[in-house]
Amino acid sequence: MRHVPRLRQPSLLAASSIQCTCAAPAILPISATAATAASARRALSTTPATNSSRVRKALWKGEAPGPEDPYAAESSQALRQAQLERELADAEAELAAYEADAKETQRAEARGRQKPQSRLARQVKNKRVWAPTEKEVEEKGDYVPAKTIDGLEEIGGLEGWWEQEGRWGKESEYVGFSSGGKIVDADLCAARVRQAVVEALAISGSAELQGRLTAAWARGDGESFSRATALGLKVGENGSVSLEGDASAIEGVVAPLFEAPNAEVSENAVEPANAKALVEAWGEAWKSISLEDARFKFAVHKRVFQLTGHNVHDAKLAQVNTVGDLIATIVKPPKPTKVAEAIALQGELLELPNVRVRDRRVTPIDKEVEVGRWKVIRRELQKRRLPVTGHEHLPKPVQRAWIQGKV
Repeated sequence: MRHVPRLRQPSLLAASSIQCTCAAPAILPISATAATAASARRALSTTPATNSSRVRKALWKGEAPGPEDPYAAESSQALRQAQLERELADAEAELAAYEADAKETQRAEARGRQKPQSRLARQVKNKRVWAPTEKEVEEKGDYVPAKTIDGLEEIGGLEGWWEQEGRWGKESEYVGFSSGGKIVDADLCAARVRQAVVEALAISGSAELQGRLTAAWARGDGESFSRATALGLKVGENGSVSLEGDASAIEGVVAPLFEAPNAEVSENAVEPANAKALVEAWGEAWKSISLEDARFKFAVHKRVFQLTGHNVHDAKLAQVNTVGDLIATIVKPPKPTKVAEAIALQGELLELPNVRVRDRRVTPIDKEVEVGRWKVIRRELQKRRLPVTGHEHLPKPVQRAWIQGKV
């Protein structure tokens, strides 16, 4: 039978040295307790620090982030303070972004609530007037209901309201850039091209007006045309171009271009006969002026479009190198609308003895008229009370009504 060994006496336990540093030192003597606590403090302050520094050096190649002893009370307090500062900065950034979005939303709502600007005149002549209701008229005591329409006042509806006078101001009146229609006369187009070239050269020759070469110019009138065409064009051997005239004449050409546009300018300010005489007097030398400069070409084309109504598209304008090319591009006869017109313009087929050109389709009646049988056919049709041409006067077939179930 087994026996439980007898336990040692507490006195023996007190006499033996305690090996565990975490045991309560209450049963030890004061001197032993102080010595044991000092050894425990030395073990906690030296060994863990050595191990932590070794681990930090193994994990991080350079300087490790954070405090050297993260378990110390001062380190944890610093970490918490840094965390609070970061959270506070993030919260302030979110609050600032939210306030900015809220202000932008308020501004957008305010813009949406604003009354849209209208081009209607402020002083509207024919304002809308509301008729009093029946109850309001009965309160006055002189209301008599109308039995018929006779004698009642007629008031207009909304039909034609926008076209009435006083609805729109002068700023809403449309003013076209180019002329009302295209100029067809070849000499008149050439004269207008000459005017555009002279005006563009006059502006490009002034250093102060270089920036206004491609700006909008006033359309001008007959006097503007006369002043521009009075100046001469001198073409050098190297292709350079200069204006022949004094400074006052050139200034008289430039000044009216930047005046306020006048909508009452006559479209036919130049007569075709005068334009023809001028073109013949100028000769052909000025048509060799180069348009290689893009800004100069744009200014000339813009002015030609404004004066003649001819707009050259970009693909075709890129092929225009001289003033003569520009004139040849815009001075073209209108395209024929029918094949017969195109054949008549060419004139080759009309000279053949066995070819005859008609401007419409040849019908069977035309063939009968040519041989002289149509008079006889028409007389016989009228005798039998049959339609000569068409069947509009005849009744519609009844079979369709039968199919649709109509009586």
